[in-house]
Amino acid sequence: MASRRILEIRHLRLVSSIANEGSVSRAARHLNLSQSAVSHQLISLEQALGCQLFERIGKRMAPTSAGVKIATAAGPIIDALDDVERAVLHPATGQSVIRVAASCSTILGWLGKQAARLSTRFPYANVKLSYDVGDQHAHALLNARLDLVVTNRPYDDPRLKHLPLFALETVAITSSDKAVPMTRSGRIRWADLRHSTILIHDLPREDQIALRRAIGANPSTRIMQIQLTEAIFQLVRDGHGIGLISRWPGDHIDISGLTMRSLSPRHSREFYASYRASADDEVLAGLIEQMASGKSDSSVSWT
Repeated sequence: MASRRILEIRHLRLVSSIANEGSVSRAARHLNLSQSAVSHQLISLEQALGCQLFERIGKRMAPTSAGVKIATAAGPIIDALDDVERAVLHPATGQSVIRVAASCSTILGWLGKQAARLSTRFPYANVKLSYDVGDQHAHALLNARLDLVVTNRPYDDPRLKHLPLFALETVAITSSDKAVPMTRSGRIRWADLRHSTILIHDLPREDQIALRRAIGANPSTRIMQIQLTEAIFQLVRDGHGIGLISRWPGDHIDISGLTMRSLSPRHSREFYASYRASADDEVLAGLIEQMASGKSDSSVSWT
């Protein structure tokens, strides 16, 4: 007899909401539940799984590695169920659903603008955006669970195409009232980060090793992986460390109370739009064409 499965759709919605909202109280409002009900469900789930899914960092609930795995898997599963339900309840809508994922949450604001522009050309388009970490993007693309991924790690597979988009500089984020050693040009040396708690997005193991090598990390150097850019910013504001993110010129992120500095030496990451070579959906083709023609849609500078 097969063992009873622990995770249910309500658990996926629970973990996803807490990870996205950063707190039990905000997740409760999103789920239309009481705060005590959400707390009770989380405790019960952690007990059933035998592991902690979130840890409190300052005022935020940050997912542990187990929480990140569930939150990452939750998005596509919830979307798929929503699509099935919509197809059953409204079979004649004629919507074209395009699933787009970003491997860096900083890019979600730009992708949101791309989706809004696309809707003026294709009113029936439904672009679903997600922040999807991990190394399974190529598999998801080839199995049509995703239609396009914006990533800095193009996949070596002839069945996939890659459109170069832009190079984003890695910058250090500090609280405006925090004194940090700088060069005469106003940059922060990588080595000067070794005594700080460093807040980063989820990175592959090889990138984490390269980061530790760049800063000359010692055993006391703490590197914390935080899913959302906004969460990194709030933790920096609260004095819990220095953030490292890809610098995106734009006005979709609140940087009040923060200072962004270039690193010495400079470091940038190239980003690509990856999609199936066999894709023939006109809405997806329109989105790719739009991205190709608007790659420099980043004229607003950080202040």
